[in-house]
Amino acid sequence: MKRKNSAKIARLKAKIVDLEVLVEKWAHANDPESKWMLYLLREALEMGRLKLRAMERN
Repeated sequence: MKRKNSAKIARLKAKIVDLEVLVEKWAHANDPESKWMLYLLREALEMGRLKLRAMERN
């Protein structure tokens, strides 16, 4: 089970890195649609970090 969980953690860490890159890319946009996209990306990033912390505790 630990092996399966460590694989999930590794995939989640990779997704978090991808989200961080996207947040950086969208951070400089000024139009309302881009700001909304940035908000959604940040929410997804925070959810991913919370899930990762929970998975690492178990």
